[in-house]
Amino acid sequence: MKKVVLPFLCGVLSVVLLSATVYSYEIRKSTAEAEQIEGIYVFIDSKPVSEYIYLGTVKGAGVGASFNPQYNTIRNSMLKKVRKEYSSADGVILHLNAGGKDSADAIKFK
Repeated sequence: MKKVVLPFLCGVLSVVLLSATVYSYEIRKSTAEAEQIEGIYVFIDSKPVSEYIYLGTVKGAGVGASFNPQYNTIRNSMLKKVRKEYSSADGVILHLNAGGKDSADAIKFK
């Protein structure tokens, strides 16, 4: 009986030690955390590291349609559209184009 128990315990211990490797995420110069505005994570000219599901795209007003081309105004308008059309969205990837149409991709994290 002792001949069976000792090898069994050594096997279990080696499996536990091999499976307990520590996963380390490498922080690079491009790594950042997105700001959360009104409950939605906002990504601009970037993409989330976490896995996500693409829900859809909303289009912005375009050139000349807004009297206030400030970033905050455009961002808030796009967030309002995303919340209205995709209420389950956790995040938004903004695509802002100077002199062109802006758009926002609504996403939901897995």
